[in-house]
Amino acid sequence: MKSSSPASALKGPVSTAKDRELPPARKATMAVKIPWYNRPPFKYFFSLHIGISILILLTIASIYGTLIPELAEAQAKVYYSWWYKGLLLALALNMGCATCLNIVQRIVPLLKPRFQKAPGFYKTAKTSASVAYEGNAEGVAAAFRRKGYKTFVEGNFGFARRGFFSRFGAPISHAGLIIVLLGGFASSFVAKEGVVQQFEGGETNQLMLTVGGDEENEKYDLGFTVRIDDFDTDFFPQTRIPSHFISTVTFLEDGKAPRTENVEVNNSPVIDGWIFHQTSYQTYEQYTRYTLAVEHPDLAEPASIELSMGQSRSIPGLDGMEIGLHTGMPPNWYITKGGETIETGSLGAGSSSGHLMVTAEQFEPHFVIGPDGVATSRSEELENPALKVTLRDGTQVIASQWLFGREDMKAFSHSQGGAYAMDLSDIHKEGGKWHFNVAITQNSSGVPLGTVHFGVGDTRAIAVGATSSDEEEKPADEWNVTLAGTGPMYATVLSVTRNPAIHPIYFGCGLMMVGLLVAFFIRRKDVWFMVDPNAKQLSVAAVYRHPREELDPQTNSVVKHLSVTP
Repeated sequence: MKSSSPASALKGPVSTAKDRELPPARKATMAVKIPWYNRPPFKYFFSLHIGISILILLTIASIYGTLIPELAEAQAKVYYSWWYKGLLLALALNMGCATCLNIVQRIVPLLKPRFQKAPGFYKTAKTSASVAYEGNAEGVAAAFRRKGYKTFVEGNFGFARRGFFSRFGAPISHAGLIIVLLGGFASSFVAKEGVVQQFEGGETNQLMLTVGGDEENEKYDLGFTVRIDDFDTDFFPQTRIPSHFISTVTFLEDGKAPRTENVEVNNSPVIDGWIFHQTSYQTYEQYTRYTLAVEHPDLAEPASIELSMGQSRSIPGLDGMEIGLHTGMPPNWYITKGGETIETGSLGAGSSSGHLMVTAEQFEPHFVIGPDGVATSRSEELENPALKVTLRDGTQVIASQWLFGREDMKAFSHSQGGAYAMDLSDIHKEGGKWHFNVAITQNSSGVPLGTVHFGVGDTRAIAVGATSSDEEEKPADEWNVTLAGTGPMYATVLSVTRNPAIHPIYFGCGLMMVGLLVAFFIRRKDVWFMVDPNAKQLSVAAVYRHPREELDPQTNSVVKHLSVTP
């Protein structure tokens, strides 16, 4: 037996791999045999080599799928193909069999404690100690229980363990991954994905399926109505590249209050399990979107509302009231309350006696004509600022010209029409975007029509032949609806998905994380002890989840407490 002197009481000899015995836990795992699992064809289900091969194939296929630019094409060729689904199912089956085998062979046998009764084990174990002790095995077990160990005693031999649940960490993680794989396999059968494409003001209760239909472009009933109230986009300075685009969408369901949401890149609302993503948009220059300024005595300030022909929208600040535009030229507006029309009028945008529309098309801070004859900018400095504008009377373009900001360059403005004179009177930045003031004068009369304030891509309206002295005072209860601007009509493109398998997939991911936490953060300790009543000596040996060079502090504390100093 080992010496019980104070200098060597808590440390035993270090053994070599050759003369060390296997720990009882490892012997126990080798004792369980499953006769059929190693026979064809069952052995292929449990094969680690086959599992790794399937995992490599899945990795290569997934990388290939990410290289395909179009998502629909990637889904058709890879992610929803029969061979990819087969690989997912095969890997799930292989991992399931391997996990069950691990539980049966390595965990179940350890539920029953194995006592180490060979004295040689305590002499050769790497982390062991021998001390003088005058008690019995029950006294040792009681000391370990006070430290939170679960103990077992058989005669003069005992076993104490702590953190046994950490052995379930790997099976729990494997179970989570199996759920994820099965969820991915099921997704191709239960998931549905499609596209909703609608003009501003349009509504639909159907989507065009791209995934999950029996045939291409199959229509699918959503069970509720999607109404596109508005679409907004802005562009990076000096480009026509969108910096953002947002769809304002109202969802109408039977028996539920309307729900209005902004659908944008970082905001995807969920309606009855359907997730709406802002994918892209289309511009239709041949159609017009009108911006109306609505004035009423009950409004503190004019309400700005964007409408398309045939569309109606509620008026902010006036509950129960809506404004809409009839189709036709010029557009006629109407006000309704409780479904009844209470006021009508005309925008008069179809003739020169109504409004002119001015659009800022292009701006160059340092205007030059390039070698290819295209106007461009030499720098971002305001060396020779020039703004291209288009003037329309209704749908007819009556002037398109460059307006120069420098006084010595104003004479070089060229125009396709001379009925109106335009002058670039001011250039400044607002929120990092260039804005301009353009003064418009009627050449025939010399009467100034007014000054518009806008940025690149904006359209503004200006009245023709109306001055403040011509206006009559309006009754207190009269509506005043004017055209504040126009622009092209947009059609938003929303990607709509629903996948009932997504929640099991999330659960599987969470289970994987739980398994990793259990495996790596619960410390497993197995301690065997033997009491020799004749020699009055206690021998202790321990095995840890992570190998150590000496006994851990808790075991050391128990041994020191029980040792008898000679």
